[in-house]
Amino acid sequence: MFDTGGWGAAETPPVDDCVAGFLDVIALNRVNENLARAATVLAYCDVLEMRLEAAEAAGGDPGETVRGALCDLAVTMTGTRRDASVVHDVAERLHRMPLTALRFVTGSFDWSTVVTITSVLHRASDETIAKIEYEVCAAGGRMRPQALRNRIWRLWMKADPVGAAAARETAKSEELGVRIDRTGPGGIASLIAKITDLEAAEADALITE
Repeated sequence: MFDTGGWGAAETPPVDDCVAGFLDVIALNRVNENLARAATVLAYCDVLEMRLEAAEAAGGDPGETVRGALCDLAVTMTGTRRDASVVHDVAERLHRMPLTALRFVTGSFDWSTVVTITSVLHRASDETIAKIEYEVCAAGGRMRPQALRNRIWRLWMKADPVGAAAARETAKSEELGVRIDRTGPGGIASLIAKITDLEAAEADALITE
């Protein structure tokens, strides 16, 4: 019944065809990952909105309500409070960036691209965002985060030099990060970190351990 003698022996597809098929799978999975991340942000927005409505009805503190929602998110994501704060910040900032939000919820932008755009443009005025967001999204589709960040600042400087200069100074003063100085004698290095209080406590505990 299953004799394939009349059909001839099956031929192995060329390697290039096999590779192309796997690359298609990778591309599809990447879009699905983007969609899943967008769904996470949207779900968090729903959680936060419901908690705020309940707190308002009960006369609760909005700030405490947000902190509670962030803790819920951090536990659910099995991540840190900082991870949850990034999701919260992106959710809040996307309300002013409709084109970026659209690219995000349709799977076109990955998480790093969305974080990069929102972390810079949230300091811009609504007028500036309306002027440059189209070009920002065009760049976001082809640039990696650092190059995209530089591109956004250039577009902003062109559209609103005064506002961009002021925002850049503010960003520098608030920027978090870690720097390692390996110029010490005898192979000794210095670790200089500008981080949140919570992250500092966690880092101190890890170093002590």
